[in-house]
Amino acid sequence: MRPIFKELNGFVRRKDEAAVKLSSGSDPNATPAICFIVDDEPAICQFLSSAATECAAMAESFSSIKRLSAGLSKRTPKLIFLDISLEGSDAIDGIRILARSKFTGLVQLISGADRELLNDVRNVGEQYSLRMLPPLPKPLDPGSIKEVFGLLRSKSDATAERATGLPSAIDLKEALQQSWLEFWYQPKIDLRKKTLVGAEMLARVQHPVHGVLGPNTFIPTADKHSLFRLTEHALHEALRAGIEYDEAGFRFRLSINTPVSALMQLRVPAVVRDYHRRRDNWPGLILEVAEDEVLDDPMLALEIATQLKLYGVLLSIDDFGHAYSSLARIKSLPVSELKIDPTFAANCAGDQRNAALCQTIVDLAHRFGCLACAEGIETPDDLRTLHAMGCDYGQGFLLAAPMPKTRLIEALRQRARQARIARPAAPALPTGNDAPQHRPVSH
Repeated sequence: MRPIFKELNGFVRRKDEAAVKLSSGSDPNATPAICFIVDDEPAICQFLSSAATECAAMAESFSSIKRLSAGLSKRTPKLIFLDISLEGSDAIDGIRILARSKFTGLVQLISGADRELLNDVRNVGEQYSLRMLPPLPKPLDPGSIKEVFGLLRSKSDATAERATGLPSAIDLKEALQQSWLEFWYQPKIDLRKKTLVGAEMLARVQHPVHGVLGPNTFIPTADKHSLFRLTEHALHEALRAGIEYDEAGFRFRLSINTPVSALMQLRVPAVVRDYHRRRDNWPGLILEVAEDEVLDDPMLALEIATQLKLYGVLLSIDDFGHAYSSLARIKSLPVSELKIDPTFAANCAGDQRNAALCQTIVDLAHRFGCLACAEGIETPDDLRTLHAMGCDYGQGFLLAAPMPKTRLIEALRQRARQARIARPAAPALPTGNDAPQHRPVSH
């Protein structure tokens, strides 16, 4: 299937990609990196220790999670090889220990178990914001092990960031003060008409050393005041950007993620009036709020959602499905959209449980008079499945990855010019074949 809209950077990271390959050279003057090996098979520990020595790294072996915990109290490695099944414990116990220790290095799962189980364990690690590398099956391949050690020889964390998608934490307060913050736009596609219906604004940090970094690097460690400032910045930027898109000839709703607690403090209606009191036919704005926050205080949510609707600002329930037991409390809210959690949309074509959840949410949205939007669409099979379910809108790297505002406007203009030449009366969306290619960046 031809992508509807390809990322202009020419780079889409897949969850199961192998780590980035590096050269085998090393700096003889560099301090050897420390790695831990957690495996109860002596032969595996010996093999990895030898590989570490060949790659100018130092290795320590641990046969249990208890001994790993003791080792972490004395020194901090940059890499941990972790077997998923250990005598008296397992990798999940290890992941909990690493999370409590605030471990920021790389975690390489190794096992002879099937790939699905390995990926499940990796997903648990990612939920704890650990930097999980793609799992390696046993018997271990020497070339793959060398690639992993190659990540430690990088002069900065940039290579590891591209491999894991979870770089070291960045201070959001500093990013705001230094004006490193910027917003990228991920198009939202009507799955039936295959047309652009909106775009979600996603925060990025343009770091002077690490380059473009995603929200996983600065949201988990941010304090409440910094998150409020981020939301305030996003609101004003969305209103400014809406004017720019409109003046460029493209009218659609922008979406921003907003904590419910910030909605009252920001006085959104007053801000919207200030920006659009002289503009007619404003397409409006969508505020995406977390499902659990809405359910914590449904009366407050009802009050806020109703007032916002008076000013063309709609409410969307983000990551819908996790609080399923409280669905009855949502029916009274004037919500315009339910966004299917990406963990449900992913592999809905092959996973019957995910498919059942997605279909239920789509049907529920329609019965509530809402639109259903699926996030995290990454494969043609999932796209076809969601379309067959009747899902209205979709977002994901298969359809369109986040990109800077200027690139989105230029691509839309370029495609519109070509569409006028080919079919003067038929507007169309830009596609990957029309998009200029740029240097890859992490998303």
